[in-house]
Amino acid sequence: AAAALQAAVAEATAAADGPARAAGAYEAQLQAQLRDSAAALEEVRAELAGVHVARDVAHNKIAAALAEASAAREAVAVAQQEAAAAREEAALAAAARDDALHGLAAARGAAAADAEAACAVR
Repeated sequence: AAAALQAAVAEATAAADGPARAAGAYEAQLQAQLRDSAAALEEVRAELAGVHVARDVAHNKIAAALAEASAAREAVAVAQQEAAAAREEAALAAAARDDALHGLAAARGAAAADAEAACAVR
């Protein structure tokens, strides 16, 4: 009876040993998958960090371009104001020239009339 009991214990131990080995193998497989998943997650995190850096660089470039465009608009507005002032000065100069030409023509006419009068007196 003792031998039968020992044989039954050995058989039960062998029967329990198989599933325990299978469970151990399955646990090892799950651990390997967990390590692979963790490594893949770290790769994704690194790529995401790179994407964030690239996004920040792009935002900085856009902000710089917008600032340059704003400065260019301001420079154009100043140039337009300066051009308007120059046109106004040119118009005033042209009016002064026209006044001077009229004055010169009037002076010539008066001088010619004076010369005719002087000639008529002689």
